[in-house]
Amino acid sequence: MVVCLSLANICWPDITVPVEFKSTQMKDIGNFHGDKPANDEAGWYFWGGREPIVTPDWIVFPYTGVYRFQVECKSHQFDPGDAAKGIFAEFDIRAHILGERNNLGEIKKLIRNVGDTQGDKVWAHGSASADDAVDPWKWVEVASSDPTTGEPMEIQEGTKAQLEIWFTNDKWEDPKDRNLWVRGFKVLLPEGVKISVSLKSKLATTWGALKGK
Repeated sequence: MVVCLSLANICWPDITVPVEFKSTQMKDIGNFHGDKPANDEAGWYFWGGREPIVTPDWIVFPYTGVYRFQVECKSHQFDPGDAAKGIFAEFDIRAHILGERNNLGEIKKLIRNVGDTQGDKVWAHGSASADDAVDPWKWVEVASSDPTTGEPMEIQEGTKAQLEIWFTNDKWEDPKDRNLWVRGFKVLLPEGVKISVSLKSKLATTWGALKGK
């Protein structure tokens, strides 16, 4: 599929890395447990981990290599002393890969509900580093890695996937509660990749700009 920007009559292929998604450009899949963003400054507020937020479309990975993911996030701390111990809200980035089959043997389509995410692969794991009581938003960078060994993991050229952000270490003991905020998401090329001029021109663009929204 090719998407044209009406103002400049420029055509882009399906969303290709590098790309940035603002808060309101991410989406839930019908049963989000938390607060949805009223605008791009607010962010998604995860109360629990029963459902992710997802990219609105497939993302194409144009080279073989270890990709980088950046999440703008912060943590609502379970205990005020957790930050000093290095304990914050954590997240997984999972991949819903086009061409693979789900648990029912069906070719995967764009995610419609949480059942569609069963069997999706963990591509990266990370932790917020900002305490929402005292810190501003911070970007956290993680690389694609094997979920079992933690070793860097290459994503193959031409892979097309819808990405998911999951809150993974929810903890609640009234009135204490650990929650996760997410306000932005970037998918970056492997380090050292030389990119063409046409691809460089996309570095500062967001999904909305690419789709003409």
